[in-house]
Amino acid sequence: MTPVTICMPTYNGATFLRESIESALAQTFEKFELVIVDDASTDGTVDIAAEYARRDSRVRVHVNERHLGLAPNWNRSVELSRTTWVKFLFQDDLLDPPCLECMLGVAGHDLRFVTCRRKMIVDEGLPERLRHQYLEHAQTLETRRDAWQSFTPPDAFAERLVDYPLDNFIGEPTSTLIDRGAFLESGGFHPYLIQLIDWECWARLGLHNGVAFVDESLATFRFHGRSSTAAHMQTRPYRKDVIDPLIVLHEMAYGSEYEAVRDAACHRVPPVDLVSRFQSTAERARARASTEAADPECSGEPRIEWEEAAKRYPHLCLT
Repeated sequence: MTPVTICMPTYNGATFLRESIESALAQTFEKFELVIVDDASTDGTVDIAAEYARRDSRVRVHVNERHLGLAPNWNRSVELSRTTWVKFLFQDDLLDPPCLECMLGVAGHDLRFVTCRRKMIVDEGLPERLRHQYLEHAQTLETRRDAWQSFTPPDAFAERLVDYPLDNFIGEPTSTLIDRGAFLESGGFHPYLIQLIDWECWARLGLHNGVAFVDESLATFRFHGRSSTAAHMQTRPYRKDVIDPLIVLHEMAYGSEYEAVRDAACHRVPPVDLVSRFQSTAERARARASTEAADPECSGEPRIEWEEAAKRYPHLCLT
């Protein structure tokens, strides 16, 4: 039986897709399926994917009838997998040849969530502000990981979330290997988030399963001007920088999946009040939306995003 599916959700990813697929097919561990799930692309993505499916029986291609959006398409790729383990590979990213072999060698019945170090390719053509912002984020991630053990159990993971609620110290999806059952039990990727989609999902997975860490760089994340991250930085900065983090803090303060974080926070000396942390952050977010709404030179995005979030999360209106 094929033990692992490489899940590749795609959308208008023709530029780097061949390189990404080739990195999957070059794995030293060869018993995998590669499921490419395209979200109604308008470029040559599907043609490229279909070409590889004709050449290699391990490759399956599914094209959505309509555009689902980022998180729903990521979830769809897991739903279409048929194996015990899922290994994400995004359309811009790369896997080192021993990636599957090394990560599967660590995974097991009691280790259902695995991550590894990764390298980065940062497009030289990016605006300097975006380049600096992402490189700073990447350095924060590596700093968080330097103290990691080979396995962080759920209780220790909860403690980390109290200290670093918004820092993705797991990494991008391409650096993870996940038990498919654990992923589905966790509820998958949050459909409303646009930027912290992976981090919020990792938080739930880690709280229930802990996380195993492979201290090797086995994947490469590519950051470029056409990536969804770069697009959100430029077109929806308030949503990316304010609303998404606020939703994560909301879940930690009130969500049923985050009870272990609240327990860990309560047992600190002095206790950490996650509700107060959320409320103070929400008050600043609302004030920023109001201020920018009164500025004729602003886009109006903050007020629109705030009002939409407040409809979905009533606790925002209690601040």
